[in-house]
Amino acid sequence: MDVLHYLDVAIGFTMAMMVLTTLIGTTTAMWLAAIQSKVRNLEKGLQQVMDALGDTLTDAEQLVVVKRLLRGKMANSWSPVRWFGFGATEAVGREEFILFLLRQAAGDTGGKLSAAIQAITGQPPETTLRAVEKEALAQEAASPSEPATVWRTGALAKEAPELAARIFSQFDDVLVRSDDNTSYSRKVAAGVLTIAFLALYPVNSFDLIARLMNDKAVAASIANTAASENDPVKLRKAIDDNGLFGDVFAANAPGPTLQTALKPGVWTTFVLVCLGAPFWQGLLDQLLGLRSKITAKTQAERVQRATKN
Repeated sequence: MDVLHYLDVAIGFTMAMMVLTTLIGTTTAMWLAAIQSKVRNLEKGLQQVMDALGDTLTDAEQLVVVKRLLRGKMANSWSPVRWFGFGATEAVGREEFILFLLRQAAGDTGGKLSAAIQAITGQPPETTLRAVEKEALAQEAASPSEPATVWRTGALAKEAPELAARIFSQFDDVLVRSDDNTSYSRKVAAGVLTIAFLALYPVNSFDLIARLMNDKAVAASIANTAASENDPVKLRKAIDDNGLFGDVFAANAPGPTLQTALKPGVWTTFVLVCLGAPFWQGLLDQLLGLRSKITAKTQAERVQRATKN
């Protein structure tokens, strides 16, 4: 049935794009983790939050304080890894951040951070910290079923309202922008790595479609595998076994050339891969559901015709 064949072609091509996007996406995630992109964006965001304390601390001094929080022993217990700059935490709460600032200021009496916080609260940071801790404990005893964030927020609102208001008023917005910057970095890195990948392995989308269109057995084989298998490794193997990518990954494949890399089909692959794995996964699920319905309808028609005969 021609409709089923065209559907198999679409499924096969979608699987090929999934293989490429998963490969590049994994490489991108590993690269961003290696350079700690999310941690660095979080550090910049928390520095912006610390601007609420006034201009007492320079940017460099703010960064030192933030690094103590994200890369300290409490945040990362894997000390051997921490020495190489890895393993920093990628998340911090509003209440946790204020309590950390108070603890740092209390341990640095006479320092710039201590002076900045005292100018806001009107009392030494150690006094404010102890009052907040006692109030948090009192709220925990009064409402033990509430989460810890509620106890801390209530304690800060009572014992350090001005400090909490300054931090809370911009904390969430700044961290949202930090996440946006991380997402943007991920997209840029994925685009760069996709270009580098296709320069080395010029996968041509037009060639993939032509192969699937002209070889019904390959298209049906890949579609049947996709319909019966959820293991991504086996799905990738099905594509490799059927030679859908041609010889671009073969050891004896001819080396990439500028002319090959600039073919429209290769740039089409670049655009399609940039759509991301979630897009192709969702499309594959829809195509498989449609194929299942068509196959079931075709079989029912065959049974009906056999019964009549």
